Amino acid sequence: MPTVSQSPSPNKQNPDWSFQVKVGRGRSDTGAHHRAIDVASKLFEAGRWDGRGLLIVHEAYDTHAKMQLGLPISDSDFEFGEDSLYPRPSAADDEVEIGGRAWRVVDQLTTDALRRTSPRAAENWQRKGRVARCEIRLAHGGRRSYLADRFQDGSWSKPWRGSLLAN
Repeated sequence: MPTVSQSPSPNKQNPDWSFQVKVGRGRSDTGAHHRAIDVASKLFEAGRWDGRGLLIVHEAYDTHAKMQLGLPISDSDFEFGEDSLYPRPSAADDEVEIGGRAWRVVDQLTTDALRRTSPRAAENWQRKGRVARCEIRLAHGGRRSYLADRFQDGSWSKPWRGSLLAN
């Protein structure tokens, strides 16, 4: 039984395991770092990490043991990070097609980020299959901000006027 399930990412690049994998909360000895690298390699193979930016594995011994026992690794067991050498790709780099028009994603609020501030709202989003609410602009010269919801199946809602940030 696979412990880490999701389809592989098409945008993967080979990570620099020693420098891109960090140990977060918990023990921080060499053994913890080796276990974190093993967890990261499994997340990478399963497509849950695209190899860009940093991957921070919390409680590396416990997370590695869960993986070895066939228990699922939850999103709270690791997080994505960045530094000057390994930046995460910006949401602004994404261009999508919605309703036959090209849009550029300029910002987004993911379900995981919402969970930190409003667990109930995040639960409601998950129930509806929503992955993120994105601020978008027309890809070629658009200045007005619109919002659109991105769903688990890769589809998008119809854009509406708005901004993630209150003016």
